[in-house]
Amino acid sequence: MASVRRFSQKLCDKLNKSWDLSDFRAQFVNGYWRTSRVSLRQQADIRKLCLVKGIDPTSIGLPTLAERKVLRVKPPKGHKPERTKVMRQGNIDVALKNMPKTIADWKKSKEVAKAKEKPVLPY
Repeated sequence: MASVRRFSQKLCDKLNKSWDLSDFRAQFVNGYWRTSRVSLRQQADIRKLCLVKGIDPTSIGLPTLAERKVLRVKPPKGHKPERTKVMRQGNIDVALKNMPKTIADWKKSKEVAKAKEKPVLPY
């Protein structure tokens, strides 16, 4: 710790008391939540005092600290055209690659449509 921490006598007395695990957790009793006997701030102070005194916090009944979950890092959303640019560019590349076939099919369909419009009889 950066500075010397002074703990009150009241807090030091809490260190000497033996605790039960239920003292540190909220309990669901008769359909209602009962708050813990020792608040999270007081638990943190007791844990700090244990560190200063060189005592293992679990030896006096404090629950072990749960490891914090690693936060999932989301990529920035950005604008929709920026997000879909790669996909659109891929579609354009595929369309350019197939362009000669597309043009040939288009010309053939135009010829078929023109032949359909032509009358069967010569007059």
